[in-house]
Amino acid sequence: MGFSPPPVPVALARLPRTRAGLVVPAISLRHRDGTAILGMTDHERVHEALTRGLCQTCWRPFDDRVVVLARPRDFVHGWISEPGMHPVCAHYSTRGCPMLAGVLTRHRATPRASVREPCGDPECHCVAWAPVDPHGPRAKAPAESWYTIWLAPDSYRVGFDPTTERLALDLSRARPLTIRPLPATGATREQADGYGAMLSTRAFLADLCGETKP
Repeated sequence: MGFSPPPVPVALARLPRTRAGLVVPAISLRHRDGTAILGMTDHERVHEALTRGLCQTCWRPFDDRVVVLARPRDFVHGWISEPGMHPVCAHYSTRGCPMLAGVLTRHRATPRASVREPCGDPECHCVAWAPVDPHGPRAKAPAESWYTIWLAPDSYRVGFDPTTERLALDLSRARPLTIRPLPATGATREQADGYGAMLSTRAFLADLCGETKP
């Protein structure tokens, strides 16, 4: 199946792009010369975006809506590792990412060459990049179904995921405005409704028990 980059929204026109014309998300891992590694994230940038309430794509503060990407295991686990996005940024991402657009059906078999081998610049921090993220997907693992969770700012809470010990989005008290499936990834409306009920029940029980989260 072929893949063509989608049109770039006016709101993202100022952002750097790859040679193929795809917008480079603000949290993408980059070499010192600016070359981005799409599909891999800079943990320091992720932490900053979560802490400051910034969009992972355009690096601007959120308005009245935040869109978060989630897989089935994220709903079950209750934490999401990547920051949210503005609606327009999320719309572009679901069409510009081959995995979210349903073009790729499996994850990569090996890490990218640019990650396995340092670029040669002694001042580039790529010399310290780990070749494999232990919390990332397994090599050749089947692609998962994806959903967009729409949140009001007061439901966008962060904390430290006890599994990864990294800052992440906490879903324990989230009350989604809506959850939408990305059909190209195999997600369905029925499943989205089920995950919505799961989050609502979890938030209700958290409030009932008087739990507090940072």
